[in-house]
Amino acid sequence: MNIEALSTMLVIGLLGAVSILILILVIRYAVDSSNTSKKVARLSDEVKMLRSELREAKKSMKTNIIDERV
Repeated sequence: MNIEALSTMLVIGLLGAVSILILILVIRYAVDSSNTSKKVARLSDEVKMLRSELREAKKSMKTNIIDERV
């Protein structure tokens, strides 16, 4: 291979890497600007709270029910 072919391949490789980097940055900006991650975090916190409430409700139901077997 000659120098011109190598330099052309290097330039094409660098342009490809830069274009992928720009695409990643655009996608990150779109996700951050839509506040999706904040909404998902808020939803996961709410699910955790609901699960703990359900656990507590199940415990209180078990202690209040008298098992009467004949």
